[in-house]
Amino acid sequence: MSVRIGARGTPVTQIQESLNAHGASGLGVDGRFGRDTRAAVIEFQRTHGLRPDGVVGPRTAAALGLSGDAFEPARPAAPGGRAAPSGGTTPTPGGPSSADAPPAYRPPPADAHPYDRMSSMNEQMADRLAWYRDHGRAVPPAELAAARRLDEMNGGMVLPLATGDLGLSVNRLAVSSGRLHDEVARAH
Repeated sequence: MSVRIGARGTPVTQIQESLNAHGASGLGVDGRFGRDTRAAVIEFQRTHGLRPDGVVGPRTAAALGLSGDAFEPARPAAPGGRAAPSGGTTPTPGGPSSADAPPAYRPPPADAHPYDRMSSMNEQMADRLAWYRDHGRAVPPAELAAARRLDEMNGGMVLPLATGDLGLSVNRLAVSSGRLHDEVARAH
């Protein structure tokens, strides 16, 4: 699993507390994964040799010293197509597990900056394409076509030179569009 912008709750509080313990300057601990938390995650990832995508997946969580279900990687499928149980967790009967389907698309927060909304869409599409690749499955044609359209939209954007919060948003958009472009090329 991964924790990303828009997430709320105890895992986000744990991330914020750990980021502060690892030197994030004045990050608020409010249990909401917003722009400031994402920026702190990216900075932590850069300084620890991790891919600076702003998403707390298993590697970033381990580097932060976090553990628990919210930070564990998806379990491989057991016979019968359901996720293998571990730690007393039982898959939902009849429901898809993370091993059966790519990550679900979650609309970006409505109050996010437009560049952050676009970054969220890029990251989610790249995560879905990576899931297909990692599971040895072909990307459905309609999904690949949508990813290509999004990649083309990114390529046609003119981004301003900016500083402050806008600069961070522009940087996140540039990083996420590059990642999506790479995943689209791999899916070809």
